[in-house]
Amino acid sequence: MVSASLQKNQGKKEKEVIERPAALKATEGTTFKELAPENLVRDQGARSIGSGTFGDCYPGKYRGISVVIKEYKEKRDFSFSFLQREARHEAQVLQQLGDHLGIPLLFGVVLKKKLVSLVLKYYGDGGESLAVYKAAKNSSVSEQKDWNRILHNTAVALDHIHKCGFTHNDLKCNNVVLEKREDQLLHPVIVDFGKSVAFTKAKKWPSQNRRI
Repeated sequence: MVSASLQKNQGKKEKEVIERPAALKATEGTTFKELAPENLVRDQGARSIGSGTFGDCYPGKYRGISVVIKEYKEKRDFSFSFLQREARHEAQVLQQLGDHLGIPLLFGVVLKKKLVSLVLKYYGDGGESLAVYKAAKNSSVSEQKDWNRILHNTAVALDHIHKCGFTHNDLKCNNVVLEKREDQLLHPVIVDFGKSVAFTKAKKWPSQNRRI
């Protein structure tokens, strides 16, 4: 489907960032930036703009820049060390994917006790977070040509992920957010790489000839 679509639409307290390794490497050892918690502030009174298995996402500021703070919540089944590993994993995947307009920009992570967070650039239409699901439900996007462009650009971003040697594993309408850019058009950004893995580590489907 991706190929068909492409053919058709031809601080001292912060650790220094180390250059990204080449694509297709396993994520172990990939270095990302660890942020100082005092430079991170959740917007006062802000509600969650997204939720998942391990926590919720909130709008906030990092040194005055608008960001999304993905907060990992400790629960009975999720220990502090487990949540640290989850945050590291997603950060490492994003580092491997490099710079692409359809991939979230990672500022870094916070790995302190009771404050495990992933910090990403804020994407939305002005001050509003807008996922594809919401855009379709409230008709924020109504023209067929706009949907064609959004779906095509989503396929371009997904193709980039695959070319970097990764599978997203959780692509759905709530995991594609729309950003209004200088051209005043909405552009898709694929988010939530918590389940993403390198192709070399992906589980293979059983053979079709295998009896059930």
